[in-house]
Amino acid sequence: MATYHVLTAGGYADTQADYVTVNSRDEAKAVAVTDSAWRTPGAHVFHGSRTPWEERDAYPDWYIEIGPRGGIVWGVA
Repeated sequence: MATYHVLTAGGYADTQADYVTVNSRDEAKAVAVTDSAWRTPGAHVFHGSRTPWEERDAYPDWYIEIGPRGGIVWGVA
């Protein structure tokens, strides 16, 4: 089972409570687009067993956002 740690827009990278851990890309996408605090919701996604809040990892594997034509875009961060 894959592990994805999702840090939504406005979350603090060094705070574990600001991450949502999910098991699939679809679940990560759902977390990213439900963040209504920002005009364009988005999220940093870290993949694997690492714990970015402990490692102070500033380099996510992906950035999820709503693209200019309304679709979900998985960009390489």
